[in-house]
Amino acid sequence: MFSFFGKKNKNGTRTLTSANDLQVGDIIVFKDTLHLPESIRGQSVEVVQVGAYEFESGFEASFALKTVSGEAYFLSSENDDGETILTLSRQIQREVVEAIFDLGEIGNVLDEGFSSLKSLDSTPAEYDEWVASEYHENADCVQCYYHKTDKRGQTPAQYSDGSFDGEELNYYECTSVNGDYGVAIEVYKTGDTDISLFKCFDESVIEDLLPNAG
Repeated sequence: MFSFFGKKNKNGTRTLTSANDLQVGDIIVFKDTLHLPESIRGQSVEVVQVGAYEFESGFEASFALKTVSGEAYFLSSENDDGETILTLSRQIQREVVEAIFDLGEIGNVLDEGFSSLKSLDSTPAEYDEWVASEYHENADCVQCYYHKTDKRGQTPAQYSDGSFDGEELNYYECTSVNGDYGVAIEVYKTGDTDISLFKCFDESVIEDLLPNAG
């Protein structure tokens, strides 16, 4: 049981028992542990937005985080046989993508069918702890929508295509053999493409959850 269990704000109106309870303005304090990449180790980050990905199976919450120095991360969580698994990701720009991966292999991932992806020896030191040597595609051109609003507790409308307040995209995902590392590629209907590196952890990497006292 973590130290943040039962934590309330000064008004006693909210209790945070897991990352799933986070709202805008809340603070996550990560442990100073070697399980985490150095860039986020021991950091306190603020939840600046709660969005959602709408898949056919339902909504998945996405928490946008910002460090004191202004670095941006995204957090999501899922339940795996009673254990909460956190996925922490950071978006990378084109020049970083080119330094880590062969763009031809990225193109193969986006083509029809499943592909593999290998990282290059030129990976910048800043991203070493975010990158695996090899990935295999496990989600190919999954159509979904991204919403900038909190959809927790809601169910997608049976006949809705999500377009009324969501951005349509195709989602591709490659993961390492052990599943701890991954690359997510989001190709939006507008033509914009976002590429993120992610790592998975159990919830024990969180030192504390602090409710927004405002």
